[in-house]
Amino acid sequence: MKKIAKKHLLKIYPLLNFMLKLVIRRGISEDTFFKMVKHYSVSTIAVIFNYTIFNFLFFSGFGTKASNTIAFLIVFLIAFTLQRNFTYRSNGNSKRQVVLFLMVALTYLVIETSFLTILIDKFNVFAMVSKIITIAILAPLNFVFQKNVVFNSNHSELSGYLHKNRNVKKD
Repeated sequence: MKKIAKKHLLKIYPLLNFMLKLVIRRGISEDTFFKMVKHYSVSTIAVIFNYTIFNFLFFSGFGTKASNTIAFLIVFLIAFTLQRNFTYRSNGNSKRQVVLFLMVALTYLVIETSFLTILIDKFNVFAMVSKIITIAILAPLNFVFQKNVVFNSNHSELSGYLHKNRNVKKD
């Protein structure tokens, strides 16, 4: 089953790569492509939970900020576990990764809550539509930061090297 899925996904890869080269003048590797597919699969699960929890709480009277914060906390735990173990299969420093993941997620939360507040409270956009708009804008940025900062094994090796050689005296 895994080989069949990979075979079909490889049919999409050249088209996506071509489109990326047109838009950002840079393609992506097959490895990045498959990580992106896994990332967005996990993110879709997280989005469904986030969307459902947010709307349930919002329509139960919790308000925009409280609903989004509670949904965020629940989804944070689910997303970190799945991204670390499924998408990136990371065996790096889990404490460092959870701190970085939390920093990225909190930044995401602040930006997302600001967007939601503006769309819902200022422009009277329906809450469900507002949530979809903010997810569509912020999801690609989230992938870039998770791949290149949070779960980047080269970054872990570099920080380990710097930490190991910090006390070396120079002549």
